Parts: sequence; structure tokens; C-alpha cells
Amino acid sequence: MATSVVAGALLTMPMVAGIGGHELRAWANSGMGGEAQSQRYDIEVIPGSERTELLVTRTFFNPTLFPSQLSIDLEHLDCSAALDGLEIQDGKGKWVAATLIDAQDAEQRWEMHVWGGDDLPSDQLAVNGDTAVRLTRDSWGCSGSLDIYPIPPLQTRTVRYRIAYVPSYAEGSYAVELPAFDDFDLPASLSLRAAADPSLAITIDDAVPGPAQVLDGEKSHTLSMRIADAGRGLLRAADLDLAALGGVSDQRLVDVRFDAPAQLATLPPIRRVALVIDNSRSTDDDREFLLGLAGVYAETLGKQYPGAEVEVFLFDREVQRFYFDFVSPTWAAEDLQKYERESRNGSELGAALDAARAALAEAASHDAPVSEGEGIAAADWIVLFSDLDLRSDFELAAQKAAAAKAGVRMHVVFDDAKDINRDFVPAALDNPWTAMAMASGGMGWRINPAGISDEEVAAELIQPQRLWNPALIRERADGSVARERLDAYAMAGEVQNWSLLASTAAAPASEATDIEDAEAGNDDDDDGDAAYVDPHEPTKTVRVSFTGEVWGQPRSWTTTGSDAHGRARAAALALEEGSGLEEADRAALARYAQVVSPFTAAFAIASFEGTPASPALGGIGTLHGGCRGYSSRCGGGFGH
Repeated sequence: MATSVVAGALLTMPMVAGIGGHELRAWANSGMGGEAQSQRYDIEVIPGSERTELLVTRTFFNPTLFPSQLSIDLEHLDCSAALDGLEIQDGKGKWVAATLIDAQDAEQRWEMHVWGGDDLPSDQLAVNGDTAVRLTRDSWGCSGSLDIYPIPPLQTRTVRYRIAYVPSYAEGSYAVELPAFDDFDLPASLSLRAAADPSLAITIDDAVPGPAQVLDGEKSHTLSMRIADAGRGLLRAADLDLAALGGVSDQRLVDVRFDAPAQLATLPPIRRVALVIDNSRSTDDDREFLLGLAGVYAETLGKQYPGAEVEVFLFDREVQRFYFDFVSPTWAAEDLQKYERESRNGSELGAALDAARAALAEAASHDAPVSEGEGIAAADWIVLFSDLDLRSDFELAAQKAAAAKAGVRMHVVFDDAKDINRDFVPAALDNPWTAMAMASGGMGWRINPAGISDEEVAAELIQPQRLWNPALIRERADGSVARERLDAYAMAGEVQNWSLLASTAAAPASEATDIEDAEAGNDDDDDGDAAYVDPHEPTKTVRVSFTGEVWGQPRSWTTTGSDAHGRARAAALALEEGSGLEEADRAALARYAQVVSPFTAAFAIASFEGTPASPALGGIGTLHGGCRGYSSRCGGGFGH
């Protein structure tokens, strides 16, 4: 055959040392032929808080005199990365989009393209000049593989594909860990496109990138995206009917993600604080704790507001003022940590609060007025630490009136050692002290000294850190409503994940079809995630609300669902072996998300003019350069 003559002639030719400045690499197995080389490896990074995309463009050159088969292991891919959008540039410069097909079908098409078929006449087997490209992913480790065949001698082939990440979220900032992209002889060059959301402040490795900065793909990088509006929360939801998507299970997946705002409330800066501490005999068991907590509060205040000032009032049957002035919080913190005093009967709380308000008013009278345009005026606070064990004739109404007139914000920290089930929670809204505190812009709190973190309490008293009593409300297409209570609180700036996997079959008449105030199953792993499993969920969720309270004030975020979130979750579950889903369901999710997975692969063939390359037949075929992976046919040489 003519092909045999050509192949035999090529075997006698010397190895070319280099072409176009590129050093050639010979196959170790045969010492013949050369693998393709990278001429271009560009990655354009498109930042986004919900989805960050990497557009990868790669050009490979074959400097040898043999058609080359290229297979590159994309070992930098992990299960957090979605892979899709494969295209190859044909002989006329047009991009040909790959088709997402079953992985086994893609394998058969690839084998037919590379090796030919037994049913074809031998003269047709040589007519195989068009170039095929394939993207696959392993069923373990989520790494991928890029295959190209053929790259004809002294020619180039260009492909592009997309890698997408769902950024992590913490403290109001989204982040993507970009791995090193050095899977071939030329590391990638990464450039940054402007974010679609102009409110995102972008940093790379904690530095603001330059307008034309190029990142070295040989190193890993951290892309961070901080939200300008720290009070913004992001709620995403999806409802996926697996059977409707082509799966085998009659199950519905409802998935919700809530990125809690980093700042739950905008408060005026703190100017002065009067710490009012109960020293009566009824607090004997907890006095050291209350003094220590007040000291930690003062210390934390000094760190967050260095210009703030503090005065301390202790009360039993009399009121003792510490400094007769407002002093540095650091000073007060040191004194409170080492203060000792014998307790006495009596509880002149009213007199202590009156003295605190008078001291704050007198100090404020010496302050210069805030001019227009200088921002929010600073606020004065009273923070009361007491068991509120008061005498029967205590005039609460008079204190309410005095508090309303003073215009001073107030927290009431209620020492409740009898409540062994709670460490630190908002007090009941119908408690008169809570109502008084809320009317001023503060809150009432119940606290049990056992196991409580003073630092966490102090932080909450200065700036809201928790969204209390969070709940998920789902409105279904049939008009029913499901409400799931989550943990005791959701932390500011953290992610809350909730998912439901349930049968789409109608519930028997003996079972309730609605969930009202159901406790969500929780794994208590401190990651803010909750999962609820209901045996029946026949109706689609059409609206989701995430609710909670900030210092007693209700807050709510609502969404009607997101196709983008549904596809992102589908892509992740398609790669997740431990998801509990059948493989057929995972394959259906991959097809819905249109991503490469262990069950789906991207395949395309691009047309090129010129002499066709022959399939890799025994004793005749082409050399296969760059094979570094899993295929038993990767290894170069002849005689496959």
C-alpha cells in the first residue's frame, strides 16, 4: 500500500532538532516521532460572585514529520470545577462547537476516528483527515482529559473550553482558588476581564490587579471579590425534578443557598458607654462572670472604636460610680478584670440607670454639634448586666419614660443561670425590659454563664453578628407553604446551605402534605448547613424566603428560583459520588447542566483541507505524541 511505502520512508529520516525555536521531544518507547507543543495557552478569568468563568484557549503545533495524537491530563481540575463549552477551530477559522454526548458514545466515536472500523473498506480507512477533539472527566478525582487527533505534521490546531467555579463565601467576600495551569510544556498566561458586577472589588493574592496584569499559570492564585454593599445578602434556590430531567428516580431535589450579609445592620458609631453592673447579693454566683463579661465588652469596644469612652456604675443598695468621668475602654477593661467587692443586699437599679443617663447627658453637653455632611452622629449606650431580681415596688413605667426621653440606646443582659439549655439568646419580645431596650435601638438578652464565649457576646452587643431564629419558607405551586426552622442563628457573612430530596409521588392520605414549623435535620458541624428529608414533595417550589431577626427586628430575603443555581448544583452533583443519587440520575443532571462528567463527554470534528491522515492501523498508523494519561492506546510508536 502507498501508506506503507510512506511510513517506511519516514522511518529512515533523521530526527529534526528543532523547528520554529521549539525543542522537539522524542517518544521514549520508540525513539521516533515527536509530540505536539504549546504555542498558546491563554486563560481569561471572568469574575462573578455566583459563577466565575475561565475561558481557556490553547494552540498546539506539531513540529515533527508524523501526524500526532495529543492527550493531556487536566489534573488541575477538582470536583468544584465545571467543565464545558468545548470548541475547535476548523480550517477556515470557524469555531465548531462540540456536542455533549454519552461518555461511551464519545469513546466509540473517538475510537472510530482514530482507529477506523472493521466494517469499512481498507481504502476508506485512510480517509481520516479531519481533526477530532474530545473532553472527558474521570469517575474518580474529577480530573479531565483533552484529546486531539490528528495534528498533521508542521501544522497547528486550536481549541477552547470553559472552566467554571461557584465561589466560596465568607465575611462578605467571594473567593476562587485558581490552581496552577501547567499541564503541558507551556504554563498558561492568565488575564483578568472586568467583572460584570461593577460593585465587586477584585484582588489577586491580596493585591489589586493592574489594568493589563498577566498572571503566571505556573503558580496557584487566589481571586477575591468583595461586595461593596456589605449589607447585601444573596439567596439562591432551585427545584429539580430528576425524572423530568431524564433520570430514573421519582425524586425532587430542592436546594437553597443563602449568603448572609457581612453587615446585618448599619449603626451609628459608638461615642460613650455606661456599663451598669448588678452587685446585689442575688448575683453572688455569677458576679465574677458579669464583671469579666463587662471587661471583655470594654476591651472589644476599644478595638473597634478606639475613640470611644466608658464609665462604670455598680449598684446594690447604693450606686457606686468608678471614675466620675468617661475613660478609655482599655483602662476600664483592666480594672473590671481585677475588681473585687463584697456584695450587699438591695438593688437600686432605677437609681443606677438614672445616674448613667445623667452622666451621659452631661458629657454630651460638651460635644461640638455634628455639622451637615459629616456623616451619622455618634450614639451613647447603656449596657446593663443584671439578674433583674428587683423589689416589688420597682417603678418600671418610670424607667420606660426616662429611657424614651433620654435618647440613649440600651442593651439589657439578663443573667439567667436557670436556663441550662441556652448560652446566649435574645430575650422574649414580650419581656418589658426587652421592649424598653428595643425601643431605644438595642435588645434584651438572656445569658447563661456556663460555656459562653465572652468575646462572642461582646461582639454581638457592639454590632449584630447573628441572624437569630432563621427559617426557610417555601411556597409551592399548589399554594401550600412549608416552613423549616433552622439553627438558633445564622452568622453574618457565612453561607447557609439547605437541601431536600424527596419522592415526587403524592403522599398517602394518612400523611400530612404540608410541613409547618418542622425541625430541619442538622448535622451540628458548625458549617451552617442544614438538610431536611421529607418522604413526599410532589409539588414544585416556586418561591423561597429566608427569614430571621436582627436584635428583634425581622429580616427577610426572597427569590423565585434561579436556573443558573439549578445548573450549578446539577453540575456539582453529577461529579459527587457520595450524593446518594443513582448514576442515571447523575448523568441526567450532567446533561441538564451541559457539563462534562464521568457520564458525559464533549466531542467535535472540524474539517481541514489537505492530505488526510490515516487511522492508526497495525504496522502503518501515526505516532501519538503527548499521551500522558489513562488510555492503553497512549504510548506512541506503531503496531497498536
